[in-house]
Amino acid sequence: NLSTETSTEINQKQISRELYDFYVSYSCSCYDCSCGKGCYTSCCSTCYTYYSYCTAGRYYPSGYIEHTSSCTACPGGTYQPATAATTCFACPAGYYCPSGSSGFTTCPAGYYCPSSSSTYTACPTGNYCPSGSSASIACPGGTYQPSTGYSFCLYMSW
Repeated sequence: NLSTETSTEINQKQISRELYDFYVSYSCSCYDCSCGKGCYTSCCSTCYTYYSYCTAGRYYPSGYIEHTSSCTACPGGTYQPATAATTCFACPAGYYCPSGSSGFTTCPAGYYCPSSSSTYTACPTGNYCPSGSSASIACPGGTYQPSTGYSFCLYMSW
C-alpha cells in the first residue's frame, strides 16, 4: 500500500507528535516514586519496574521485571552471575551454591559436593576429601580414617 498522504499532512503529524512529546515531558515533572523504580510518563502517577533487571543470583523468565512482578532467587544448587537472567545454571561438581547464589563456592576440605549441590556433605569414615571434591575417595591400602569430615587418611601402625 502506497500512502496517499501529502508531504504537508506528514509534516503536520510530525509537528503534532513533537508538540505532544514536548507537552508530556514538560507538563509533568517526573521523580522517583516511593517504590524507587521510576514512573510512567502520564504525570508520573504510577510506579513501575519495566526495564528494571534482576540482579545476579536472581532470575525472571523474561529477564526484566514486568511492572509489579518480582525476581526469584536462584534455587539452592544453582547460580546466576549475570543480571537480566531468565534461568539459573547448575552448580558444577566440587562446588556448592546456596539459594540466591551469583557464583559457586569451592567445596571445603573434608567435604564433598556433587553437581547441583546447595551445601557440602561430610566425608564418610574410611574416606578422605581434599578441597574441591565432587565425591569421597576411599583411603588407600595401609591407611584408614575412623572419623567423618577429614581430608586425609592415617597410616596404620603395625
